[in-house]
Formats: sequence, structure tokens, C-alpha cells
Amino acid sequence: MAKVAVALLVTIAAVTLSGCGTFGELCCMHGRFYGGVQNDVEWLKESSPAAQGPRGVALAVVSLVDMPVSAVADTLLLPRDIENIWIEAPDLG
Repeated sequence: MAKVAVALLVTIAAVTLSGCGTFGELCCMHGRFYGGVQNDVEWLKESSPAAQGPRGVALAVVSLVDMPVSAVADTLLLPRDIENIWIEAPDLG
């Protein structure tokens, strides 16, 4: 029963947090292309199930579930990112 509860909580967290890498990038405006996917990759690198135990496993699962959602959201937001970087770019001429 406890395994089912943990699996249910992890599933709920993964669905609820899907796309959070992209939304975090929107809030902080780092100006990176596909910043949401980059955030997910960074979180995945930081999650170490051997060192962090269940927390590391949960972070890895959330990152892996979030990555495709962030990729779609980042693709949809790509024109905005290009415009922001174009505006902020120094004049080369």
C-alpha cells in the first residue's frame, strides 16, 4: 500500500510540475534558447539517487517527465526568445 501511495504522489507531482523548467526560465529571463530544457538537464545532473535517496529519485523522475513538456513550451516560446536576444544584442554595425 505504501508503494502505491508513493507512486501516486510522484505521479501527481510530475504532472503538476510539468513545464516548470520553462516557467522558471520565463520568470528569471536568463535569455537562453531552450532554457526550460537546459534547466531540466541541470536538475537531472544534480539528482543523485545514490547520494540523495528518495529525493534524488523524485527529482530525476520530475526532470525526465518535465523535459518533453518543456521542449514543446520552449519551441512555442522560441520567437519571443529570439526577439528578446535580438533586442538585447549589442549593435554590431
